[in-house]
Amino acid sequence: SLIGTNILTGQLLVSEQERQLNPMDFAQRFPEIMKHGGFDAIVGNPPYVRMEAFTSIKSYLKEHYSAHEERADFYTYFIERALSLINAKGVLGMIVSNKFSVAKYGQPLRKTLDQVAHISEIFDFAGVPVFKGATVRTFILFTSRKAHGGMGTTRYVPVPDLDTFKKIERGTMSVADYAKAAMQRLAPGQLT
Repeated sequence: SLIGTNILTGQLLVSEQERQLNPMDFAQRFPEIMKHGGFDAIVGNPPYVRMEAFTSIKSYLKEHYSAHEERADFYTYFIERALSLINAKGVLGMIVSNKFSVAKYGQPLRKTLDQVAHISEIFDFAGVPVFKGATVRTFILFTSRKAHGGMGTTRYVPVPDLDTFKKIERGTMSVADYAKAAMQRLAPGQLT
């Protein structure tokens, strides 16, 4: 989903390596959707992999993604790509590492988001065990394309305590119910 059929030139990689990448042209694969401006919604959990593992396509990514940074994690490209595939009213929701929000490698993605997206919600899960066996500090990022004429507010939902997270994990409490309860506890004037 990151690599377009424009890679099929034989110049970046040998042809067999290019075919193994399984490049995709969204306009060819989803002609009606793309003809009408893109997808209404994209939901994802992209891979969290450091770029060092993908040196063979680094020059392609650098050329085609404004969020490129030499040490970027692979998921940053998925965020930018998904934003380009939603329509003007579309919504993107991804659970990703929160590291791009503070790390140097995330600076180009933060700039890209500032220019083309509106972050409507951040559900923070940093420090709770969202993925068993993995120590990654995650949040769920909800964005849309930046609307002409202004920005809306961004709602930040704080990290649930461990007991609340266990309820969410068991399915006895939804993330939406937790967010509603957390927002009611915020004092007037706090960031929402």
